[in-house]
Amino acid sequence: MSKALVASCAAAFFMFGMTSSLLGPTINDLAAALGVSAAAVGLLRSGRQIGQFFGFSTLGSAADKYDLRLLALVGGFTMALALLFVSWVGFLVAACASVVWGFGHSIYNLAPNVIVGRVFEKNAPAVMTTLHGVYGIGAMAGPWIVEIFRTKGVFYTYAISATLVALSALLYAVLTTNNGKNTQDVSLKNGAGAKRIVVREIWPFLAAVILFNGAMFGAADWLYYYAGRAPGATAHIAAVATSSFWAALTIGRFLLGGLISRFGERVVMRGSAVGAVIGSVALVLPDAPQNMIIASALMLGAGLAAIYPVLMACAANLYPESRGIVTGNLAAAGAFGAIILPALQGWLISELGVGMVLILASAFLLSIVVWMLPLAGAPIEAKAS
Repeated sequence: MSKALVASCAAAFFMFGMTSSLLGPTINDLAAALGVSAAAVGLLRSGRQIGQFFGFSTLGSAADKYDLRLLALVGGFTMALALLFVSWVGFLVAACASVVWGFGHSIYNLAPNVIVGRVFEKNAPAVMTTLHGVYGIGAMAGPWIVEIFRTKGVFYTYAISATLVALSALLYAVLTTNNGKNTQDVSLKNGAGAKRIVVREIWPFLAAVILFNGAMFGAADWLYYYAGRAPGATAHIAAVATSSFWAALTIGRFLLGGLISRFGERVVMRGSAVGAVIGSVALVLPDAPQNMIIASALMLGAGLAAIYPVLMACAANLYPESRGIVTGNLAAAGAFGAIILPALQGWLISELGVGMVLILASAFLLSIVVWMLPLAGAPIEAKAS
């Protein structure tokens, strides 16, 4: 059952990554189809994040009360339906559909996140980190899917994506049918015996998720722009720097998942945070050499790789009876960070020309918060060796 569970969760994370990377490559196609400017189409990403914020912040408790298979189906099919309308009819419909897209994503996202914690418990940080590596593979596959179907039109591209999302949600429901962890004990559903969520325990996780998303999405959105302004830089160099960031983030998650199992979350997280700070230092320099920018992008991506999935898993492990609520609140905080901080970074670099200062500030503050987190050390068997 664990293999079927991991397979269905991996399919879900692949879809999350793939659909998250669709907007960028289809901006011009959507602008032509909807009859608006590329700048207006860029607002659809904000709409999706807003939908995710409200979905995660309001529906986290549903994962603690209802069958996770139901959440996967409702969320997946809602997300799929919204994807069909993003490129259809007009911009107003597309804007509303982008919010619904994010809302459906949040519902579907709760199912794999919560069940991994219920099934794997203390090993959940390592498993979650690996699954987020699959998210990265999906994010890298998205642009290729766009290119494959571009000649058939943007609606066809989104229709294919919608179909794949619906199928992955159905796959989760089918493959985990016999898994009792899809539902929670009746007494716990009614709140009996549940540990009360303490603000002083959870706020460092919330702050860390906000800072992480500020650093990651700030780099994802603006690293290409920054690298393109380096002395002698070309579009090729900018693309290499951006791809290096995503590759390091994705490969790092697969590699660090095993290291977490061996050395524990504390060692990996603290080392990762330091690496992220070092990687972001060169990105604030106005005339950084191209090779330094690429090396910094690699180190920043590798440093950020394990942080988000470990934060989600470890916070939920503090309150095993309220995993849905904790996961929803942290994901909502992350959506908030993704809405505010990258936009601020864009204004700073484009209007003031000060480099990726917000990335450095976010990484530095994140490293401080990571040191405050109640993270586990290496397992006993690893210490003994």
